[in-house]
Amino acid sequence: SDDALLVFLRAVKADGELLGYIAAKAEADASGVLSIETDPPVALQMALERQGIKWSDFVQYLPILLEIIRSFRK
Repeated sequence: SDDALLVFLRAVKADGELLGYIAAKAEADASGVLSIETDPPVALQMALERQGIKWSDFVQYLPILLEIIRSFRK
């Protein structure tokens, strides 16, 4: 839903660890080598917990977040 996406966008904006992760994934996606971990790195897991976000939900919305980043880079 749009509300859930806004929660994710706010979380990414508010947390440097999440922002860095998204930025790295956007770069990997742009170069064609995007991969997603089955278990998040510890620092990312802690960032998600701080924001009250489940890893599975984050992975579900990651393609949308990357699409938003791509649209701003055009």
